[in-house]
Amino acid sequence: MEPRPRVPKPVDNLASLFKVRRGLLDPVGSLPLSESGLTFESSDLLISLYRASKCGWRELENDAEGFVTFKSLERLLVNSQPQVSRRVKGLSCRGLVDVKAPRRNNRFHGNTRLVRINANGIGVIEPIWLQYMKLAEHFLEGVSAGDRRAHYEVNKIIRERIRSKLIEPLAERTRLHPVHNLLKVFETTRDLFGALDDYVLVDSDLTQERADTLIVLYLCHCREFGNSGIKVDREGFVISRALLTSLVFSQTLDETLLERRLTDFVAEKLVEPMKDREPIRQKTCVRITSKGIAVAKLIWERYKQFADRVLEDTSLNCREAHYRVNEAIHEKTRPSWEAVVRFPLGRGATPHTG
Repeated sequence: MEPRPRVPKPVDNLASLFKVRRGLLDPVGSLPLSESGLTFESSDLLISLYRASKCGWRELENDAEGFVTFKSLERLLVNSQPQVSRRVKGLSCRGLVDVKAPRRNNRFHGNTRLVRINANGIGVIEPIWLQYMKLAEHFLEGVSAGDRRAHYEVNKIIRERIRSKLIEPLAERTRLHPVHNLLKVFETTRDLFGALDDYVLVDSDLTQERADTLIVLYLCHCREFGNSGIKVDREGFVISRALLTSLVFSQTLDETLLERRLTDFVAEKLVEPMKDREPIRQKTCVRITSKGIAVAKLIWERYKQFADRVLEDTSLNCREAHYRVNEAIHEKTRPSWEAVVRFPLGRGATPHTG
């Protein structure tokens, strides 16, 4: 969805974040999770508890004994209470976290339950955290400290404006490790996914993935893709498989899913193939219809307004640095990261406490 402009607009900053997140899923998921038996979601929760307990992370506040509430995890991870409860239960059954439920008037209240990482959990997650740091150093190698700091700050601003709440002040960090940039990508996009449903797709029956495909076709129609690599003919047709690399909100780039979405759009008269009644395949040429344009235009305008709002008064220099860092990470989310994940940690390596 984003054409790599010289001067990014706020909507380009948001789009680049989603693209980076998708590119990071494979390398981050290839950390030694299989050896630990953790899923990506469970490791995310355990890393959050580890950071709160061992790294002085203040966004997830803990009490004197190191416990945090389930409610604070729900807010942080943008998960429902049942989702958090299931993941904590799984970690508790493996003996990686401690859980307690305060009694009130001899009754348990589920939303006041507390959890903390224990020594077993630290033993499991610490090697993963060390690999995470090494991976972050690889992805951000050559990026200036000033750009990384601006990247972190812009992501923090986006999150604060979505949540209407101050996040941990950047000034409190004396040294910003590259791992914090990657973590902020995941934290910010987590908040953005929820905000898109609330502000951009609020009156639409489209999912984020379906809206993603339709907006790409709309931008092709408007010739707003610049040097994205998508070739649009004079009548506005594009080869369907060329749309894949420009998708932003979609979690995975799957050709079969794209064909299915386009087929549905044809049935709904939002998209049309070049040849009447032609089945959608990878090489099928398609374009958005006037009906599709009407739907996509409204969503695109709301998306731009939302981006302008969350990045209002953010300096152009900061946004340019934010965009540069996202582009730098994206360029490195290639097979080259595999050697970094497999490379053994140096002797004496210790976690960063920041």
